[in-house]
Amino acid sequence: MMTPWRELFYKKLKGLKLEGEVLDMGGAVDADYHNLFQKKDGTHIYVLGFDKNYGYDIQADLEKATTLNNNQYDTVLCFNLLEHIFNYENVLQESYRVLKINGQFLLAVPFLFNLHPCPADYWRFSGDCLRKNLEKTGYRNIEVIEIYTGLFETLFQIAYNFYGFNFLRFVFKKIAIFLDLLLGLIGGIKYKNLIKNYPLGYLVKAYK
Repeated sequence: MMTPWRELFYKKLKGLKLEGEVLDMGGAVDADYHNLFQKKDGTHIYVLGFDKNYGYDIQADLEKATTLNNNQYDTVLCFNLLEHIFNYENVLQESYRVLKINGQFLLAVPFLFNLHPCPADYWRFSGDCLRKNLEKTGYRNIEVIEIYTGLFETLFQIAYNFYGFNFLRFVFKKIAIFLDLLLGLIGGIKYKNLIKNYPLGYLVKAYK
């Protein structure tokens, strides 16, 4: 069963377009989100990673500079990775370096989320922090998209691992959705505006 963060994040990916050479930093060779994109013929996704359990096409230590060529890729993906890299600025700098001019950078990070070491969990980034870091790296046309849901489903996300079993998760998620619907009816626009301040995470689009 997907977490609310992953479910909502995947919905944002559907319909986004990829073409040419794509680098997935810290992904997996069989990542299910690869199938959510609209890909033009000839598009190829290369996975840059370090964990054999997830698989990779290119092995690299993401805490350090890579040996990849400058201006090599049309798109770089960086999903649910930045929080696990202590030297996260290296990831941003490398993503920028290997992108072609006018290349697309897609980044996603959780925010209101439990600790999830893989192998460690270092950071949480606000939308303002992401924008400043990308501007510092050199990116332009930066769009930061808050991914959020209702108050009770946010609480369900935070306690997701506590429930342990998918049956319990299913039951509590349905309860959370119902309570959020009720709050939405009572609170109206005020509630909808307030909940934006409690994002599960962010999806960011930027260009070199």
